[in-house]
Amino acid sequence: MKIILIEDEVHARESLKKMLNLVNPETKVLFESGHIANSIEFLKANAVDLVFLDLHLEDGTGFDLLNSFPNLSFKVIITIAYDDKAVEAYRSNTVDYLLKPINPYDLEDAIKRVKKQLKLEELTKKVEEPLTLKTTNSFIRILPSDIIRLIVCIIKLKWKAP
Repeated sequence: MKIILIEDEVHARESLKKMLNLVNPETKVLFESGHIANSIEFLKANAVDLVFLDLHLEDGTGFDLLNSFPNLSFKVIITIAYDDKAVEAYRSNTVDYLLKPINPYDLEDAIKRVKKQLKLEELTKKVEEPLTLKTTNSFIRILPSDIIRLIVCIIKLKWKAP
């Protein structure tokens, strides 16, 4: 799992990295920052699975970053010292909201939730491979999500050998 940490407190970042290593050793932290501007640049140039996002940063709020990505291609877990932004975080389609100091068990649960969502998305992508359907006169390639209704007719023919 490819992760980035957007947190302005260096000791909080270090603590989170250590906990991530204990809870989920296969995670790889690709980038760390306390600034929104360079985090946005990194996210636009690189594919990541998960962003740990503090809401109070040096050059704005975590919501400023989220608003820069109308269609999130990554999962987000908010990390914050106060619970006053929980509703706004929920409305921003975040996976979880972890209060500092972060409880390792809560972190483990959040990571499990992210993995489950990523696995489900991967299965959905596999389902979205086009299907080839044979009609009377031709073949049609169609995505499963484009199918509204499918009617299957099975005709049993009684065939007798001559």
